[in-house]
Amino acid sequence: MKIEGTLVYVPIEGGFWGIEASDGRKFKPVDEIPRSLREDGRLIVAEVEPTNVASFTMWGQNVRLLAINPQ
Repeated sequence: MKIEGTLVYVPIEGGFWGIEASDGRKFKPVDEIPRSLREDGRLIVAEVEPTNVASFTMWGQNVRLLAINPQ
């Protein structure tokens, strides 16, 4: 699935990076966001697939990153 949206740093449960899609949906990558892209508010395009990994954050849908690039 392709997502166009914004990277956001969410300061709960120790903090993590999420993606807020342009349509308002929220996604939590279970993979690391590359350091070169880690900027709160950065526009990105990502290719992801849903995953059933357990998470304590309860923020958005857990996804596995297949590709992520600045927009």
